[in-house]
This record gives sequence, C-alpha cells and structure tokens, in this order.
Amino acid sequence: MELAMDSYGAIALRLGVAFVLGGLLGLEREWHQRPAGLRTHILVAVASALFTVISAAAAEGGGDASRIAAGVVTGIGFIGAGTIMRHGNVVRGLTTAASLWMAAAIGVACGLAWYPAAIFATVIGLFTLVGVDWLEEGVLRRSGKVQFNLATDPERDVIADVTALMNRYGANIVSLKYGPVKRYQPRMLSLRAKLAGKAAQAQLCRELEKLEGVSDVQME
Repeated sequence: MELAMDSYGAIALRLGVAFVLGGLLGLEREWHQRPAGLRTHILVAVASALFTVISAAAAEGGGDASRIAAGVVTGIGFIGAGTIMRHGNVVRGLTTAASLWMAAAIGVACGLAWYPAAIFATVIGLFTLVGVDWLEEGVLRRSGKVQFNLATDPERDVIADVTALMNRYGANIVSLKYGPVKRYQPRMLSLRAKLAGKAAQAQLCRELEKLEGVSDVQME
C-alpha cells in the first residue's frame, strides 16, 4: 500500500471513518448497557487504524508491517477478555468481546483505506447485533426452550439470585441479558433456559416473582 506520510488529510480521513464505523457498533452496545460501549469501540477502531497506518509507514521504510497488525489482534484479545463475566454457569460479555474484535478489524481496514470492506463489515456487525432476534426466536420455539422476561429494580443486580433459583429447578440456562435502562421504568432481564414440564415452568415463574428486586415475570 502506498502511503504519503505528508498527506495528513488522507490519514485524518482513515481515522475519521474508523471513528464513525466503530461508533456505530459502540452505540448498540451502549444502548444495551454493556461493559464496553460507545467510547471503548471508538477508541479500539481508531487505535487499530492508527497502528495500521504506522505499520504501513514502517513497511515502506523496510520494516515488518505484520508485527504491528499481529500486536493489534493480541491486544484486543486481552481487552475483550475483560468484558466477559461469569455468574455460575452463565457467561456474559462474549458478544461484546466479539464486537470489540470486529471494531478492531474495521479499524485495520480503515487504516488500509479499504473503506468498502470496512463499511460492509459494519453493516454485517450491526445486523448481527440488532437484526437477528427474529431468527433466535424461531430457533427458541423449535428447540423447546423457554424465555423468561423479568422486570427488575434498575438499582439492584438480581442475576446471582435468579441463576441460583434456576439451578435449583435444574434449568439449563442458555442466555441471559439485561435490556437498556429507561428512566422511571424497571429494567428488563431476558433469560432463556431449557426446563422440562409446564408445571415446573409455572412454579419457577412464581418463585422468580418472590425474589427481591423482581417485580414481574412473563414466560414465553
């Protein structure tokens, strides 16, 4: 790749596009109150783009461009690991870690001025984060899994109590995620699990409603 280091406009464009595309992914994560949100995704995308620009300049001077790119991939792995949290047998944060990895890849593409690839990857990432719920619902209905929607106190984390209760009923928890915080409204906690027997499901609903910090439970 040819890169004129005195072309500050070209460099600013690459970093600016990385800022916008990384921010689009970060907005979705911010809306869902994930550990890594808007600012984190922007910083990851822009930093990856800048490292790529530096790597390209080093390659023109006879350096090894692949070393910096490899360092970006390794570094993002450590950052992503920091977003993953475990509550009993439930693991949260894997999607956010993957979106950070995607933001880094988009940043690298912007640093190389591969704008069509970066934009297309952003569209795919947003569709994956936002638009595949309908597919998950179809799979959920066919697999025999049940979804519980809990209205919870936004000031209280009820995940530990909920997972402990689910484990007592022998439920196999598939996924668990909080909805966005809305002012003066309960925070929704969506939980998908496999639990045999409608009687057990109904009893579990009643027990979930008794938990402190849970005001309402709906089962699908």
